[in-house]
Amino acid sequence: MFLRMRLKKEWCWIPFKQKKSPICRPDSDCWDVKLTFFDPLHREEVARMVYRFTIDVSDVVPVSIGDLRSWSIY
Repeated sequence: MFLRMRLKKEWCWIPFKQKKSPICRPDSDCWDVKLTFFDPLHREEVARMVYRFTIDVSDVVPVSIGDLRSWSIY
């Protein structure tokens, strides 16, 4: 839903970043993924939005763990 909302407003996204999550269930392989969006028409006036979520990829189907977190950066 957040992705659709940002793309609908014609925001662009910077290639995502991922790193091994420090918090994970036992015997799982969890990764934190960050997506950053910016408004190309108002780069100086509007803050970038960052969304972070954790994915468990230890099984055939990846599972989202925890809540989606978001914040603004200038």
